[in-house]
Amino acid sequence: MDGISNKMEMRFAFDSSGDPGRESAGTDNHVLHLMQIEGELTILVDRVEYVSENGFLLLAFAAALSNWLKGKEQGSITDFSYTAADYDDAPVIEFKRASQDIWEICSLCGIDQRSHIFYVEEIVRSSREFLSKFQKRLRSEYSLELSDFTN
Repeated sequence: MDGISNKMEMRFAFDSSGDPGRESAGTDNHVLHLMQIEGELTILVDRVEYVSENGFLLLAFAAALSNWLKGKEQGSITDFSYTAADYDDAPVIEFKRASQDIWEICSLCGIDQRSHIFYVEEIVRSSREFLSKFQKRLRSEYSLELSDFTN
């Protein structure tokens, strides 16, 4: 952890090959399969790649991030921790509160295996932007709403 990072950006790309969500859209059990929508997740810190992970469960991550952001907007100060069975249920991506306005991001998928610190406003801004883009693509490619998978 050096200084406070200025910019965080989260990008994604759906993996269309063998995607069970596309094949089962419109069927009774498609919601169960959609939790398997995966693709590539990239997180940039100050325009430098920090996380680049293929085969990432994008819908599950987006749902967890959306739930955390809703809580944050309602005054919750809980850390964000996304876990996945592929990683033995260890936290894959975490936003941890270090102080009032300073939060730390760390990831098992981090290219440099170190954490980065941000003002919480930047994490919230980046999360909102990611979720907005994700919802648009989810709607256009699957005719679904992210809110169907959140609390």
